[in-house]
Amino acid sequence: MPYIYHIAARSDWESAQQSGLYVVPSLKEEGFIHCSMEDQVVRVLERFYGDRKDLVVLCIDSRRLASQLVYEWAPSMEATFPHVYGPINVDAVTEVRTPESMSSREPIG
Repeated sequence: MPYIYHIAARSDWESAQQSGLYVVPSLKEEGFIHCSMEDQVVRVLERFYGDRKDLVVLCIDSRRLASQLVYEWAPSMEATFPHVYGPINVDAVTEVRTPESMSSREPIG
């Protein structure tokens, strides 16, 4: 599957659209940007984001990424997740969804 997903603060996404690159603190702190497969997004939202209302879900075509994509085991979630080792170029984002829409949508691609 070429699509991966990233949960973002709306303000961070808006800033990225101005600069052309999406960068978050985890890139500097951990060396990568956390992403999910489509079927993992709801679980990640529930576990890490609670009732935040300022979020969007970036739908990323991994074939368009300029940075390296690596699938790695996350022991805390007991699953393999996609990690982007560098900024996400905004032209790789093909759609921006609301978190609520993730449980009711047909898969992309």
